[in-house]
Amino acid sequence: HAYEIVKRDIEVLSRVLSPGVPVLCHDYLHPNNKDGSYGVERACTEWEQTGQVKFMGCFGCSALFVTVLGSRPIAPPTFWDRITAKWRSANRFE
Repeated sequence: HAYEIVKRDIEVLSRVLSPGVPVLCHDYLHPNNKDGSYGVERACTEWEQTGQVKFMGCFGCSALFVTVLGSRPIAPPTFWDRITAKWRSANRFE
């Protein structure tokens, strides 16, 4: 629930989630967010401010966000993408 850990988890999610995916962030409304011992609210609010997600509302102590179309960063090429690109460049017929 520490800010740095939640922020890191959000960064990972931002790289792998497609647009339109709901994300429920537990303890968003927990009182410990106010004294800084929890960082869920802060990390989620910062995430929303990037434009990658839209805040939909709170349910119990959790907040619902939905990833926004076009917010997903470009994923780095996979191992197979790199191998295929090398093979194609080595086998070009001009």
